[in-house]
Amino acid sequence: MNESRPAYRLPAEPPTPESFRDLAEFRELVQASLPNIRASAEKWRTGLAGFVTLVITGLFIKGPSSAAALDWPWRLSLTALIAGGLGIAIFGLWRALQAAAGEPILGRLNNIRADYGNLTGYQAALANTAANQLTHARRALMIALPLLAAAVLVWWWVPQQKPQPQIQVSIDGKTICGKLLSADKGTLRIKQSGESQERSVPFTAVINLRPVTTC
Repeated sequence: MNESRPAYRLPAEPPTPESFRDLAEFRELVQASLPNIRASAEKWRTGLAGFVTLVITGLFIKGPSSAAALDWPWRLSLTALIAGGLGIAIFGLWRALQAAAGEPILGRLNNIRADYGNLTGYQAALANTAANQLTHARRALMIALPLLAAAVLVWWWVPQQKPQPQIQVSIDGKTICGKLLSADKGTLRIKQSGESQERSVPFTAVINLRPVTTC
């Protein structure tokens, strides 16, 4: 008759004092890891929030009118750089917020033991998740910074469209303002914004004429 094998085998040697000390230090390290990571993530979240606010404020101060003065290929590039940089920065802010605040989870002790072995393993898993989220936030910032810096350089240094000459003509109590197309054969030909047909004004009907930057 064969003897059944024991379900568990005893270790060859008992645990040493060093192993008990290492286990205690590891538990202390795990318990301190999550608060430390979340404190660091909170600082990154605050910095990212300030950075995004500063960029958006600068865009509002600069205004869309200055971007509209760029040629459309540069305007398209500027839009892509700003949208990409802000989008990635906001993603980094969201990941930093996740790392700092954590995600609300209602867990049961039996489930925690089944999934992680014990509470130390559960705390280590939470710390690892927060560390990964903080890493994503840092990487997002490293990508967003060059994109937004490139957008600033494009906005500052690319050539802008030259304003087209405008002319304001007073005739018989009325004022006509628009782009001067020609002034020959005794007639001014003016193209007004929003009108499909050009206006023809004889020289003899002009009371006053002056160049303007905008109508």
